[in-house]
Amino acid sequence: AAFAALARRYPDHPAPPLYGATVVWLRHLNDCRELVLDRFVHPGYFTKAAPRPMDSVQRQRFFDLLAASRLLTDRRLKADSRDPEGRYYRGAAEGLSAAFAITVDRSYLEAFRHGKQAYAIHSRLFQEDHSYFDASLLPGLYDYVAASLPWYLRWLSGGDRGRGLQSVNLAFDKGAGAPDDARLVRLALLAR
Repeated sequence: AAFAALARRYPDHPAPPLYGATVVWLRHLNDCRELVLDRFVHPGYFTKAAPRPMDSVQRQRFFDLLAASRLLTDRRLKADSRDPEGRYYRGAAEGLSAAFAITVDRSYLEAFRHGKQAYAIHSRLFQEDHSYFDASLLPGLYDYVAASLPWYLRWLSGGDRGRGLQSVNLAFDKGAGAPDDARLVRLALLAR
């Protein structure tokens, strides 16, 4: 309800539908008792099938909100392809798609595809503006996860755990909007 109200107040901003989709995704994980740190740090967590499929209505709601966020981001980027906030939210949408793919659908291929796009968008944004610290979170997570894959998958994705953790720490220490997310990601990575 809060993000729906924000969407009415800021109809051209991609954040409200993106965060609304995030809530739908996290509610599903919570309902399945999947938001337990032990599960995320256990190496075999993502290789097992999801405990139960997502309700089709909620699944459609997630994808509708995500599509709305992407549409608003695309409009911003059409008006100004260098808009840092538009680029940030476009990368964030790809990151959320990757998280959904691995935690709900257990699809490595989809998670890798969306994660790679999020990595590229946010890495480029951070390289161009070293003060946009929020954009260092997703590349850091990608680097860490990619370096943790089995050797036969790692060569496809690259990655470096140390560099990844350093980027996550940068988002935590200096980010404007990402420190809370970075705190949770850092907790999971350090527990692993």
